[in-house]
Amino acid sequence: MFQKRQLLALLLALAAFQCGAGMAVAAELPFADKRHVTNFDKDYARVVKYFENIDLAKRGDFEEYLVRLEKWLKPISDGNRQHPDVVGCYDKIAALRAKIEAALAAEANKPKAPAPAPETPKPAPAAPGPEAGGGQGAKSGGGPSELPEIRPLPEKIADSFTRIEKYSFGTDFETPYRQRSKELLEAKPEDLASDSAANRFRNAAKKMRLGLEKLKDQGSPAVKECQECLASFERYVEAKAALGKRLVAEAEAKAAAAAKEADRRLGEIEAFFDPKKFDCSLARPFSVPRIREWVKRIREYQALRQKGLNLIEKVVKDNPASENDRRVKNLRYLFEKHLLERVQYAIDETTDFYPTGEGRREGRMPYAIRLARNLLAPGALTDDRLADTKWVAEALSQAEYGAEAAEGLAEFRKQYNGKDDPELRETARQCLALIDKLQAGAAKVLGDTRMPEADSADPELPQIAAETLKNPDYGVGPYERMVVNSKKYHHEERKSEAEADGEYLKITTWTEEWDQFQVCLAEQVEGEYRLVYYTLKRLERGPSFKIVGRWYVSDRIVSRKILKENIAK
Repeated sequence: MFQKRQLLALLLALAAFQCGAGMAVAAELPFADKRHVTNFDKDYARVVKYFENIDLAKRGDFEEYLVRLEKWLKPISDGNRQHPDVVGCYDKIAALRAKIEAALAAEANKPKAPAPAPETPKPAPAAPGPEAGGGQGAKSGGGPSELPEIRPLPEKIADSFTRIEKYSFGTDFETPYRQRSKELLEAKPEDLASDSAANRFRNAAKKMRLGLEKLKDQGSPAVKECQECLASFERYVEAKAALGKRLVAEAEAKAAAAAKEADRRLGEIEAFFDPKKFDCSLARPFSVPRIREWVKRIREYQALRQKGLNLIEKVVKDNPASENDRRVKNLRYLFEKHLLERVQYAIDETTDFYPTGEGRREGRMPYAIRLARNLLAPGALTDDRLADTKWVAEALSQAEYGAEAAEGLAEFRKQYNGKDDPELRETARQCLALIDKLQAGAAKVLGDTRMPEADSADPELPQIAAETLKNPDYGVGPYERMVVNSKKYHHEERKSEAEADGEYLKITTWTEEWDQFQVCLAEQVEGEYRLVYYTLKRLERGPSFKIVGRWYVSDRIVSRKILKENIAK
């Protein structure tokens, strides 16, 4: 019995000695290393609480916390890494990692409720990340399916490593590989177009390769698997970087083409509406055909205001960089305000009073009508004046100008305002009658009135004119004689026209080439012979909306009376 008691006491003493020896070893841990272990324990207690609720969405957070715990142990000196306290810390990290992997694997394998059938077909889902066993570049980060695969890293790849190797493997390879693979798959190809962006992943691959080289058994299946995964990672980086460069280059080329097109369109609009060149006013002659064409052009310009604004906004939308173009600002102002002001100024300058820096000035037509009405006033045609050949010639010119302006202004108001002006029509008739009075009162002037001199001996031109004037649309009355009073001239001019095109403004530019000459007829107008001038024109080249390839009357001016006996002189 005594011996048994002695044996028991000996065993207890040995156990106490061993325990004391272990405590002695732990006590011999240097202060700096012990401090790292203490900090680890404090942080570990906080981290464990966070790990109570594990789901797939928090995987990245778990990895970050494990890395943070490992950092507390990294500064410990190599001679103390086998100390029980240090080894125990690594065991805690391994236990947490195992707990995470088991919980996440169980959650990933849970059966999922079937999704309701969509009303419309949905696009194919993106490729899974490396943690879920994916790795394809197809659409995962916006990249095309031409990208290669990133091989997924097996979940328990480190089981064959030693305890210390597991730590360095997790820190230097496994965690960076999983995180960088996920980032790489989520990145757009354009994100890797710059060398600095791609080098971030290239440098990560270099560090991961150095981490693999620390493992002792380089020929083991686990290491070879990691090397193949890393090689796929590197291939993917290069492929995505090359694709990104190509996509960026294509986008830049497209942007350059859009900028070039925007520059062309802005230049075209600016050239057409250049304030130094753009002029929608009307000068003599104020013939009815010209008045009608002028009103049509005015209405088009007024309608083009909103179309022009729409076009500018479309140019900016197609090429946002053009927003800062000086011409965009100028053209917006043009269409918002200045275009209508210019059109109205042209109308007033021709048909009304228009503003000047010193007040208001009389327009061309009212001015001509006023001078003619002065001649219509009682007592204007005195014998002394009618005897003055120079005065009569000037009065005839004013009366002709007044008749032309009155008729033109009446036609303008009819076409533009939708209301005829009988008073102006009467003024035009009075001006024509005034011409007759001037000629009757100045027998010498009337007697001296002749057909103009022929200015061309081309026998073809009278035939062309006679055939063209047969067209009843031109309203040519009976005439006694025709004189070709100008040669045939050839003209070529670059022209452009602005018109509405749906919601936008459309500018058409073309080259117009034509022949032109003029004839004078001794034509019966209201029972009396007058000199009537016709301009004939034939387009050799021009737009499809104009008469091309045949002669037509482009203008008609009724002038002074001529005695029948003077027609042949």
